[in-house]
Amino acid sequence: MPPLRIELATVRQMVIVTLTGDFVRPSCLELRDVIKPLIEEGFRCFVIEFDVTQLDEAGFGEFVSTYTTVTNLGGEIAIMCNRIFRDVERDAHLLCVFNTFPTAEAAVEWLEANCTKRKV
Repeated sequence: MPPLRIELATVRQMVIVTLTGDFVRPSCLELRDVIKPLIEEGFRCFVIEFDVTQLDEAGFGEFVSTYTTVTNLGGEIAIMCNRIFRDVERDAHLLCVFNTFPTAEAAVEWLEANCTKRKV
């Protein structure tokens, strides 16, 4: 199993979070540890790049929890996802819930137009 790796980049007051490796229990909890301080700093717009090799229900649940936290604060998450994420999203019957994009550039472009609370 490739270990989870999380990389961050900031673009125009938006945070791009790139996830590679296996997004499974227990390492998926690292996403919360990364996002929470960014929220406390005032960031509200995130691109999450799911370039994962494995995604289990704990990982998907952790993502849903992060999504809920950000959107409840008036923020937005755009997702650049691979086939693995799309398959889990489909199996969970959530295809219409998340804003998914084929590239990070398309996700950033969507956030620029739709995320009004970039940083508070």
